[in-house]
Amino acid sequence: MQTKRTKFLIYPKFQLILIAMNTLLMAFISGLVALQVRRSLNGIKQMGFEAQISPDHPFFKFLDWQMSQIASSLAVAFVASCLISFAVTLMLSHRLAGPVVRLRNFFGNIARNGWNGEKVNFRKKDFFSDLPLEVNNALDRIQKDSSEKKAA
Repeated sequence: MQTKRTKFLIYPKFQLILIAMNTLLMAFISGLVALQVRRSLNGIKQMGFEAQISPDHPFFKFLDWQMSQIASSLAVAFVASCLISFAVTLMLSHRLAGPVVRLRNFFGNIARNGWNGEKVNFRKKDFFSDLPLEVNNALDRIQKDSSEKKAA
């Protein structure tokens, strides 16, 4: 019984750069959100000082507790978002990189061994599904033109 094995990183440089860019973007956005929340809570804390509430009042302890709750919630959301983004980016980049890898291998094989009439094809869910038809039509045209020149 043969098992189907999927290679997730088929074009590692491209795919890992996309994943890294998504992660950096999410980190930047999460940092901005955390900064704004901290500024808001510090503004509320400042209002407490201006209202001359005692520094050991439960109000200030509540604000500190609230900040720690929000920080831990943001951390959990960031990690969960990174995991989801990693999976989605990997899947989409696989469908983007797959056609490029197949074309590179297809034309590399032709360059090494000559063209034997083989047709290029992509997987069902790959992007650029119109490319195989265009490439195959172009190769057929080249072969036809070459045959006509030899006949002449």
